[in-house]
Amino acid sequence: MFGLAGLGGSIGGSALNRRLDPNVLLLAFAALVLVAAWRMLADCPSCTKSGEDRALASGDAPPGSVKVVAGLRVDAGTLTKVLAAGTLVGFFTGLFGVGGGFIIVPALTLLLGFAMPEAIGTSLLIIAINAAIALAARLGTATVDWSVTALFTLAALAGVLAGSRTADRLPVRTMLRSFAALLVGVGAYTAARSVLGLT
Repeated sequence: MFGLAGLGGSIGGSALNRRLDPNVLLLAFAALVLVAAWRMLADCPSCTKSGEDRALASGDAPPGSVKVVAGLRVDAGTLTKVLAAGTLVGFFTGLFGVGGGFIIVPALTLLLGFAMPEAIGTSLLIIAINAAIALAARLGTATVDWSVTALFTLAALAGVLAGSRTADRLPVRTMLRSFAALLVGVGAYTAARSVLGLT
């Protein structure tokens, strides 16, 4: 339901992406990156592998949430929340090409009452659905360099394996602060370049 709800938002975000000035888009993306950095400094459990492992082991859920086992009871209120959250996440995916756990997990836990383990697992499939929709919406108007895509994917997979091993050996707090600092740097640099481009 969440993935399908993101269909319209993803198509709308992709359409807006093609109409916006690239510098405006970069400035908005820089703001999103800074929000991600803030989420990391707030110690969000879905931001690192170690954080996910802790959340999955403890089954933590926000106050007032209900542990989801077989699924949510679908009523008018729940359906409205799913449509709103799914559309918003789909819109960000289409607009910026992002829609990761730092957006989806809070939507699932805070709006729909998912416990953290279910939110993390569910978010991965939602990301795949939204990314596939956003890609399909762009294939008619944008070209894809498949050789670069294949090489980048292989390199990313190697990085994931190396990163997973490193993550198990480093203190979680150090990883969070280091990556948040990197995001702040990237966000500030991107914002500065986009502002210069606009002026």
